[in-house]
Amino acid sequence: MTTTGPHPPPYAETASPAPAHAPALASTASNPTLIEEQISQAEEISAQRDKKQLELDEERSQIKEVRLEIDEEYSLVEELYLWLKELHSGGSGQYPRLQKHYFELRNLYWKRQYKYDQRMLQFSQDKVQLSQLDCQHTKLELQLSLHYSRDWQ
Repeated sequence: MTTTGPHPPPYAETASPAPAHAPALASTASNPTLIEEQISQAEEISAQRDKKQLELDEERSQIKEVRLEIDEEYSLVEELYLWLKELHSGGSGQYPRLQKHYFELRNLYWKRQYKYDQRMLQFSQDKVQLSQLDCQHTKLELQLSLHYSRDWQ
């Protein structure tokens, strides 16, 4: 049987690294400080990531508490509104004065809701930073893994 292509190389030739890898292996072998720097960077980023995660967990629990308080305040303001509607339908002379207080309370609620929304925005931005740290850490781990796999070849 005839073949049109070249014969595959013997096993010994395929086990050696390809010529394209030779400069990478030489740079890894000749510059072990590069690997040490990457390990150090990965450890530093991991520590930053862990610290950021703890901060975000704390912030998340505080935000949940604030959300519960805001929801409770909102339900009280809505109860006041329903009570005011009853007063108004009953023809009470107290209605205009009480209505003013209702709108003041409603305004305070919206201000608090706005602060909450700002806090949630900051929390989301912090989550993005945490994701970026995760990406940096993963990239360094992949680079280190590549260096180690080249050294094993």
